[in-house]
Amino acid sequence: MRYNNWCIPCNKCPQGRFCNWKNRNCAPCDKNCKRCDKTSTTCEFPCKPGFIWHKFKCVPSCPVGFFSFGFTDKGFSHCDIKSENCMCGQCHDTCKTCTGSKADQCIKCKKGYLLTEKGECVKVCPRGTYQCEEACRDCH
Repeated sequence: MRYNNWCIPCNKCPQGRFCNWKNRNCAPCDKNCKRCDKTSTTCEFPCKPGFIWHKFKCVPSCPVGFFSFGFTDKGFSHCDIKSENCMCGQCHDTCKTCTGSKADQCIKCKKGYLLTEKGECVKVCPRGTYQCEEACRDCH
């Protein structure tokens, strides 16, 4: 492969570039990728600071139905968008937006569901609550 008019092994392309076999060079990755593999838009984890890794892309925010979280050597953590350790996780099946993957971490529900005060999305409000718009409220 060629990089800056030098012949180098393909696995030695510098950070921010990938081995482009078709053009026989170290081609640049997408501007949001820190590293990429096989194509310019197939980003590897982690992304550049300010971007979140989602399905091999580096995006400014997670799409609807996903939430952002951090990943460090100590495990999962809060996502600090200024760091490089953020990725998107999928919300529970009933959530439209959420803070995590569990059923009680919904912020908004998908159509046909009502949000309880516990953060769950249900088809029918539980006993002791009533429907108010798209949410269940406690009876007083």
